[in-house]
Amino acid sequence: MTPGTESQAARSSRSLATLSPGMQDAVQALQARLQVDGVRVLPLDAYRSPWDQARAYRQGHTWPQIRAMEDRLTHLDWAGFAVILRAVGPQYGLRVTEAPPGQSWHQWGDAWDACPWVDSGSLSRLAWEPRPGDPDYNEAVRLWQRYGRLAEQCGLVWGGHWGDAPHVQCRDMGAVPLVTVGRPLAAARAEELGWWHA
Repeated sequence: MTPGTESQAARSSRSLATLSPGMQDAVQALQARLQVDGVRVLPLDAYRSPWDQARAYRQGHTWPQIRAMEDRLTHLDWAGFAVILRAVGPQYGLRVTEAPPGQSWHQWGDAWDACPWVDSGSLSRLAWEPRPGDPDYNEAVRLWQRYGRLAEQCGLVWGGHWGDAPHVQCRDMGAVPLVTVGRPLAAARAEELGWWHA
């Protein structure tokens, strides 16, 4: 198998249609509960391509860490993901994820990210990373907690438990995508979405 090119692969998307059927149902149930509770959210990510995941992973990681991950992916017989990780080139900014390409549930249609809106009188803003001292800090924290509780009531696992508050997934926290999905299903999805080809 050789990696496809980014232009040949399915694009990252916020669309619920890119999620697995079970995840679509759970997110639709979550959206309905959020609406009933008056919590507005901005969808951020549904399906994420391996190239976008590689960019997110490289951001904030050192070159030795990136090389070690390339070696690990190759050793696990997922060299295609290692090639993608190298191909996206340097990325700058703060660290945003510990999941390299292939290891995020977004690539398998089993994760969704969203961010609540804080309404402060005539002004609305995203509740992104509330900090003590912010004028609407308490409201932002309350909205994130509500988002997480409602997600769990809909059968989802909330990423707020490990520091990724926008993230919800339908798999247990410790589940590793490439192991859980299994090689035949993973290879079929990779080919279907143009990640690589025979």
